[in-house]
Amino acid sequence: SAQTVAMAHLPRPDPFLIFADYPSAMLQPDWLVSLMPGTTPADAESRLRSPLSDFAMAILPELADLTAAVRHLAASGSMSAAQLAELAAPGRSQGLYRGLVWMAKMNLVRITPPRAVAAEATPSR
Repeated sequence: SAQTVAMAHLPRPDPFLIFADYPSAMLQPDWLVSLMPGTTPADAESRLRSPLSDFAMAILPELADLTAAVRHLAASGSMSAAQLAELAAPGRSQGLYRGLVWMAKMNLVRITPPRAVAAEATPSR
């Protein structure tokens, strides 16, 4: 099997095999963003202020934009990435749009392609 071959060279296993299940795609404007259950604006603030975020502070959105995104999702449910970025950060939507991926990495939001949402809604036979 491919896994057996990859593991045969244990000092450096095949990274393509190891990370094959990791999602890898560019965020698209129509992808749906939803709040992870229980997430609050305080959670967004604690993630942003964490030392783990220090390296990216120059490119992360402002705290006000992050908390506005959390509040919009809490009030409205899921919405497209483009719509959320414009609602939560008018005039600065590009920064928040990029920050949505960081928010997903920090387990604050979930991002789903529209076709995946449609597939989940369709019952299996």
